[in-house]
Amino acid sequence: MEKQKDFRNEYEDYKNHLIQTILPFYMDRAIDRKNGGFYSCFTNDGTAMVSTHKYMWSQGRYIWIFSKLAEMTEFPENTRKEFLELARNGLDFVLSHGFLENGRCVFLMDEKGGWLEASPSGGYAGSTFADCYVASGIVQYAKAAKDQKILELAMEKYELIMEIYRNHTFQTIPFYIPEGMKGHLTAMILCGMQRDYLLALEEFKDSRSEQIKQTYELLCREILEHFCQKDSLVYEMIGEDNKPVRRFLGQYINIGHTMEGMWFILDWAVKTHNDTAIKKVGSILKATFDIGWDPVYGGLYYYRGSSGGALEGDILDEREEQSASQMRSDQENKLWWVHTETLYALLLYGITQGDRDCMDRYRMLKDYIFRTFPNPDPQIGDWIFLRKQDGTPADNEVGGRLPIKDPFHTIRNFTLIMDLLSES
Repeated sequence: MEKQKDFRNEYEDYKNHLIQTILPFYMDRAIDRKNGGFYSCFTNDGTAMVSTHKYMWSQGRYIWIFSKLAEMTEFPENTRKEFLELARNGLDFVLSHGFLENGRCVFLMDEKGGWLEASPSGGYAGSTFADCYVASGIVQYAKAAKDQKILELAMEKYELIMEIYRNHTFQTIPFYIPEGMKGHLTAMILCGMQRDYLLALEEFKDSRSEQIKQTYELLCREILEHFCQKDSLVYEMIGEDNKPVRRFLGQYINIGHTMEGMWFILDWAVKTHNDTAIKKVGSILKATFDIGWDPVYGGLYYYRGSSGGALEGDILDEREEQSASQMRSDQENKLWWVHTETLYALLLYGITQGDRDCMDRYRMLKDYIFRTFPNPDPQIGDWIFLRKQDGTPADNEVGGRLPIKDPFHTIRNFTLIMDLLSES
């Protein structure tokens, strides 16, 4: 397939962009060295900080990425040590301020760690997704620091989250899932969390990895066997009876969530030599890319209707109308994270399975990404996260469901791509 020197060139592209364009922005602006933790509320173009509020969602993600960077031998030892110290800075802030008495994560804090309500209805938690990101950050730190004590803390958080999932009390802010339906996003994020825990426990040679493997497989099968339909498309919401629901929120595809979930599943399928699952992942990747690709301007739409076109379906309640209104306005936008998740998923499948079709799609996407998202002002750096359909910057709104500009999807996928290319 690809020649070794081509992989080396690809590797250097990602390494240089990470070091020269992405990391400097966050090293300069995101670290709160006075209070601890990290900032993530910036304008789309990165010229201004719009809030010093701290979303726990992002705190967990920052801990993860700095812990991951600390493991990478591409960086000098002193730089890796600095990365691990930054991850510890975030971890200490979270441990000092971020948990309720019941062990749940606070969703939103002020600059100093004071709790803010998660939603107008009150309460400080509100999103188990935040718990998941924090748990993944903690276990990734334990792995990077080789810290058994932190691993045990991570396992406590893991057990709490899985108990919430089993008891059907999983909270999904900022996403609305109607009664009688379930969301692919829940299974997908839990799937990614299993991957993080499995890698850490295997590193520690901990027998609890067997428990994680079993849960990982169940979640992968949930997505492939229930959320994936006959057209090889993953519906973002289905009925609790595992059947499609003919309403607005039962008739759409979230391109980025599908692609992110597919590389989680591919990791599991390759590791367990599940050829049937591997083949199905390939079909989903190609089908999703093809309905998501904009043939006029290039790039991937945020949402597509299950028929491949614009969003459609009946609106059955007021909250569904609120979601529908936001989704309609977002559906043709081009968001950075949708593209980076797809980039890694296609490359992973293309390389591990020798699949030329996925590599062709990867090349198309890489070309679009690097001529569209990087900030044209090198003095600012990073990317302009939200682009309109034609690729022009959206008006200083970062897009998506939360007003955050954190580098998780960019740095995570770049580091994983670098790992993949260096091994190929």
